[in-house]
Amino acid sequence: MSLKVKNCHSSNISQLKNKATLLYHYYQGQISDKPNILTMGRDSNILFSVLLLGGIADFLFNGYFTRFLKIGGEWYISGWLQLLQLFGHSRVFLFIIATMASLGIPFWTINLFFMSLDLKGKPAFLRKYKIQSDKNIPVDWKLYKKCITVINKNQLIATILVILMYPATQWGGMKYEAEDLPSLPRFFSEMLYFAIVQEIAFYYLHRLMHYPALYKHIHKVHHEWTAPISMAVVYVHPIEHIVVNMIPILLSPVLIGAHISTACIWYMAATFVSTIHHSGYHFPGFPSPQFHDYHHLKFNQCYGVLGWLDRLHNTDSQFRKSLNYKWDSMYFTLKPIWMDG
Repeated sequence: MSLKVKNCHSSNISQLKNKATLLYHYYQGQISDKPNILTMGRDSNILFSVLLLGGIADFLFNGYFTRFLKIGGEWYISGWLQLLQLFGHSRVFLFIIATMASLGIPFWTINLFFMSLDLKGKPAFLRKYKIQSDKNIPVDWKLYKKCITVINKNQLIATILVILMYPATQWGGMKYEAEDLPSLPRFFSEMLYFAIVQEIAFYYLHRLMHYPALYKHIHKVHHEWTAPISMAVVYVHPIEHIVVNMIPILLSPVLIGAHISTACIWYMAATFVSTIHHSGYHFPGFPSPQFHDYHHLKFNQCYGVLGWLDRLHNTDSQFRKSLNYKWDSMYFTLKPIWMDG
């Protein structure tokens, strides 16, 4: 099939709309020749760099996102195009905003929920899911304020780190264009690669932080929380935040030149899982925080994220003998897992 796109010179928005429609039909398989994005102007690059931050969900949810685009029609595309004008035409701006949003929005969204639970114990029916049920109910307000102060400082440091990281993304060849979006197999293989890199980097760097001199001056800050709360994921010394928290997550998409949309999905997923692991609550349908909660309880067990390297180095030996190990799984009943027989 061929697709004729009417040249509309009445406004920049109309031109971009036609470009977007052409690309959309290409990805729907309605035209066989890949559009030359470079000859379509940089507006189209910016359009799909941002639009397909959400559009990658098309690969994950069997085309529902593109069906939504089709149903929404041109008004939806026009709305996105107008929004894109706010971003200008700068890749560095897109990289910084998208990266910080994918790190910050999940963190604060989750913690706004846990804030009520930690400070007021409400909703009360969720308290039964708390792992260390005799601690931090409620959390002392002075400690909580201290936690927020440390978090704000560390997030400022993270912003500076992301800005300084942009040249590395150019060196690594991070991709922004629509034609560079990964196939479904590539997307999952990259996500697996990111998880492996994070596991290796986090395990050994975290274990290094338990070396007495480093623990005393750096890592001890994080372990002030023997019964962690969700906010405590970023309650760390600034050096630890850069070396242990940020670099293992941010580095892998840069190294392989991943698409910015894939990178942002990874950042959101890593932030979500890390925050839940510190929450102190084991909710049905959520990743199990038992492994890392046990680390805060015992200090010298369970250094990793996935547990592979802990098993290899036998740094989970006590954990595997505990009831926490028995409960360390995702479950889907309303009854807490430790009450389910």
